[in-house]
Amino acid sequence: MASFRIYQDKENNKENFSSNVLVRGKNAKQPLGLLNTNKINQKNNANPYREKQLGGCRELQTISLAKDEVPCIPMSVDRSVKEGFSTDTEQKNEQVNPEEATSRPSAYPEVQYQKDILATCREGELKNRPKPLYMLLQDDISYKMRSVLIDWLVAVAVDYRINTETLYLSVSYVDRFLSLVAVRRSVLQLVGTTALFIASKFEEMAPPPVEELIYITDDSYTREELLQMERYMLKKLSFKLVTPTAYAFVKMYAVMCDDMSKVLKSLAMYISELSLLKANPFLLYLPSIISSASLALARHILGMEMWSPQLEQITSYKLEALKTVILALSSHHSSAKDLKYQAIQKKYKGDHYGNVAHIEDIELTQDQFDQLFQAYEAKHKQKKPKSF
Repeated sequence: MASFRIYQDKENNKENFSSNVLVRGKNAKQPLGLLNTNKINQKNNANPYREKQLGGCRELQTISLAKDEVPCIPMSVDRSVKEGFSTDTEQKNEQVNPEEATSRPSAYPEVQYQKDILATCREGELKNRPKPLYMLLQDDISYKMRSVLIDWLVAVAVDYRINTETLYLSVSYVDRFLSLVAVRRSVLQLVGTTALFIASKFEEMAPPPVEELIYITDDSYTREELLQMERYMLKKLSFKLVTPTAYAFVKMYAVMCDDMSKVLKSLAMYISELSLLKANPFLLYLPSIISSASLALARHILGMEMWSPQLEQITSYKLEALKTVILALSSHHSSAKDLKYQAIQKKYKGDHYGNVAHIEDIELTQDQFDQLFQAYEAKHKQKKPKSF
């Protein structure tokens, strides 16, 4: 499994963290807690970036908006996460689709409950949202580093057969936590690993043990540090772990829609999952909007009509309202093959997902969308949507 590595700052890029931060070191005697780094630096005559520390966690209200981009390098997988880890579930489902092997029974199988469940999810997505522009308040991490982390989490989820819903929850916890706390780059992987640990315990039937999670970080952290971060993250999230994801909405639409084939569902999931890599602009949009726009774009790529009256009724979104998101997703999807981070593409090139990552992309322009929208409006202007 790949280790998480980030370049050391150059001398002219180093900055001391003022205010209070959470500091850790493998030889430190103090528990994870609030320490004044100015006093520590004066006492030890050392820059906090010199040592590989847990980094800092401090309230974002105290941070200046000024921020320079810092260089980083992507994580790579250099050790097998499967070595030394196996469960009865994994052995029994070795040849089974990982989504089927790890997923719980469908939460919305009964037709009479589907509308109520969807309405509840639409209400729930308005709560516990990350701040879309939180990265502007982070001093030591960047959007690029976040993309590196998400790509690594996807690779871990695939290798450990972790459900995609767990992955989405992990990303949500990371973004919500970073919306509240400023962290150093040395602790960013611990934040992601802890978020995956919490989401796995919440969602999985057989979550990976702590020792395995420490192992896949190349032993960069200790068991105690991960458990301390778990407690701290849960506290900052106020233990509010239930939140609808774009993946959950895609699954609901697949159940409720008449013409949802397996390939269409997988392609919509692929497009939606690609949006996880790019916080800006996709954190600006609700999960239900991301999923609806992903489904519309997937239909267009497969040569289907982009939208339908039934989908408009199910999602409550008109095609015109999805225009901005569809165009952003189309641009991101068409450039996916050129991204440095290929874990999602590799995942959806597999037979389990119908090799949808191999489907030729079609980048939409604004004029092309307008033409499609006008044709859709003209066709369905007098038709009433089918009830569901």
